[in-house]
Amino acid sequence: MRELLDQERLHAPGRSGWVVVGKGGAGKTAALATIASGLADVSATRWIRGRRLGSSEPFSSIESLLSDDVLEELLVDATRLVKLKARRALLEGLQDGGLLVIDDAQWLDTASLELLAAVADARESFGLRMLVGHRPRLDREHLAHLDSILTFDHPAVVLGHLDEESSRSRVGVGPIGELGPIAIDHATAMCGGVVGLIDLLADSCSVERSAYEAWVAGSAPPPHVVEGVRSRVALLPAAAREVLLAMCFGASPDEPLVAQLESVTDHRALGQAMHEIDDEGLLDGDSAEPVPLVAEVVPELQAPTERSRYHLAVAAALADRADAVVGRAEHLLAGGDHSDEAIRVYLAACDDLADVAPDLADGWLERAESAGAHRSAVAARRIIVSARLGRPLDAIRAAEPVLGQPGMVDQLFAVAGAYVDARRPSQAIGALEQIVSSGDDPETREVARMSAGLCRVIAGLLDDDCDIVTEGMQSRPKADPQSEVARLVAVSLCLLGVDDLVASLASASDASSLELAVLRDQRLPFSATCFTTWLGVYLADLGFARLVCDRALAAPSRTDAVRRSRVLRSELISVLSGSIETSVDPHADWDSLGPSDRLVAVAAASGAARRANDLGRLHQLRPYLHEVLLQPPDLLGLVAYGEAMVCASRLGDADVVDSARVARDRSLALCVQRPVRILTAWIDLQVAVAADRRHEAESLSSRIAEFADVGGRLGDLVSAMQAWCRSLARDVDAEAVTVAGQKLRSLGFRWEATRIVGAAAMHIDDQVAAKSLLAAAREMRADLKVSEVGHAPLSAKLSERELEVAQLISDGQTYKQVGAKLFISPKTVEHHVARIRQRLGVDSRAEMLELIRAELEPAPA
Repeated sequence: MRELLDQERLHAPGRSGWVVVGKGGAGKTAALATIASGLADVSATRWIRGRRLGSSEPFSSIESLLSDDVLEELLVDATRLVKLKARRALLEGLQDGGLLVIDDAQWLDTASLELLAAVADARESFGLRMLVGHRPRLDREHLAHLDSILTFDHPAVVLGHLDEESSRSRVGVGPIGELGPIAIDHATAMCGGVVGLIDLLADSCSVERSAYEAWVAGSAPPPHVVEGVRSRVALLPAAAREVLLAMCFGASPDEPLVAQLESVTDHRALGQAMHEIDDEGLLDGDSAEPVPLVAEVVPELQAPTERSRYHLAVAAALADRADAVVGRAEHLLAGGDHSDEAIRVYLAACDDLADVAPDLADGWLERAESAGAHRSAVAARRIIVSARLGRPLDAIRAAEPVLGQPGMVDQLFAVAGAYVDARRPSQAIGALEQIVSSGDDPETREVARMSAGLCRVIAGLLDDDCDIVTEGMQSRPKADPQSEVARLVAVSLCLLGVDDLVASLASASDASSLELAVLRDQRLPFSATCFTTWLGVYLADLGFARLVCDRALAAPSRTDAVRRSRVLRSELISVLSGSIETSVDPHADWDSLGPSDRLVAVAAASGAARRANDLGRLHQLRPYLHEVLLQPPDLLGLVAYGEAMVCASRLGDADVVDSARVARDRSLALCVQRPVRILTAWIDLQVAVAADRRHEAESLSSRIAEFADVGGRLGDLVSAMQAWCRSLARDVDAEAVTVAGQKLRSLGFRWEATRIVGAAAMHIDDQVAAKSLLAAAREMRADLKVSEVGHAPLSAKLSERELEVAQLISDGQTYKQVGAKLFISPKTVEHHVARIRQRLGVDSRAEMLELIRAELEPAPA
């Protein structure tokens, strides 16, 4: 029993009256039994139970406790003398330590209540104790009078719904607990803290275990559970049942929707119905929502045809509400409607969810297609949804039959982005130029024109003197965020071409910051944040690249695909910085990744394995390495492509590496930016080192010598590369190698720093110098840090909409309240919560809330 029923307080010396108040299913009967069993000195106990059906018949509640003569006198003429006689009859056998327990006192008839109140008034003089339990009724003044007598010296014990922790404890000690944490969490969430419903589920688990386990796994509720809920709902008055049914189908009790669905139009009648439902213990806590178990079972109590009719009635009632498109679609689907109007609503639900929950939008698109939606309407939306889901090839395929049609600006932008994600930026140009030639909005055409020019640079089709880059450098800041982000990227590229590297990085950083802060409906074909991350690597500033990744992970993600790409880039930067561990597993995620993400995932996983000298893992990744190396890189993919080349070289796949190098050089032949050329030389040096290709040292040294005049961080990288070339050729200068290692470590290439120094120690004849190099290598190796897995912020794991849902849920909002705030249905909120738990890797709602609150709630001052 709960802490309210502690023995010390309830069994205080001299106490003769108790009142226990609680809603239906709160555990009043058990509480009464607990208190009664704790009274060790009771000489006799008599129980009276109120009966709902007999509550209108005078003295029906106590008729079994009175003799026929006394009862007849009461029924004929209940004078004061007769009542006193009846009172004495009730007290007989209970004097001197007896106990009278009255359960469900709210159903006592008025005449019995009056008589029992008189008994309570005289109980102490007869040595009688009384214990009364009832629901919190407002319409029984005689019951209130009885309470006032018994609680004169001691307050009533009030039983509410259990909190989550107490619910889990109660669920866990029974048969449900034997099924494990998932079943415990399921029962806890379904029962809303109602003790009676928890006990109902425990009974069901005992008598129909297999059916119960199937329900936890997603099947229909077991018959025992359905019957238990039905019997409780059946006790409600007709009006209350109608209101509860409407609520279980998605209505809110304070909306006109109830009046549209049912005959309850008077606000007082509605209030009384809500009171009846709450009194029966069918509402979840203090909210005005049905307990989840009730909400699931009640619609199933209707006949299939009636259920379909009701779903369609709810859909019709929601027709004029612009914020209820998804809810209306759900009811039309449940009602089996496949009309043209239903198809229109399914497509509207897809549009409503495309940006915030594209996986759910994809489901509505499938339903619309199954219902007979026009092919072009489906294709136009599939382009957007597939792009949002990170499935660029699906978006490209969907675009083929419809892109020639007018009014496809959003689709053209999505296709351009899909081409870039598919590692085909040169083909994105055609889609963008179509917007330039046919778009109606000048700002949109300008964004498309600048994006097309940037795609030319990214694809390596033009050098740094291309018009769009020069224009970006010369133009003023744009009011439109899309145009300004594109302009800032163009400025960065222009500055990169003239070797103003610091300013180039600053402009790219500004573009990334603006993109993360402002852009939601992003129309640029590539992410400025992605560009900025790789630019940091181009300029030998891994610390900056790490900072950009962290900033992106902390920002809300528009979609799962965006979040996933950010996590993959972050993992690869960690690997490039020396990590030998990563959570990336290309094999597990291969089918869900687009070509660009596949490249980064393979580079991160194989790069970590190479640095850990895990040849077994590298051999497992070999097929993936060969696949991603078949397609030449653009400027956005060169870093990951280079890491894949080095890993393939470590496996001895010289033919694959040489073919990849030829394809890379042909693809980027027109790129003259020196940071790009230095990076390709760095990659080729690592390829040679990985396979110990000493014969390439001389040609590499000649290439690197072209950059001897470069200063700053790139200058340090170039000098380190020169020292490494000499070491590769077995011309080891211990001092130069040590300096090179220190420079690489300062640039962020910690593993490479250890590698150059350690390898040189093996190839030098001077034993003193060798020992010095080994000592330096040990020092640098101590600087390496293993990346921590699973500690990314919530924003790296959840989409922006899921973050909003998580925040509201952690604030104690119900599914219906969250849905009302975000203009989505409670069922959609439920889907979001299920995905949040899956992505956080937790089994229970309590664990989910703990993780969310730990990050979202501010730390105490």
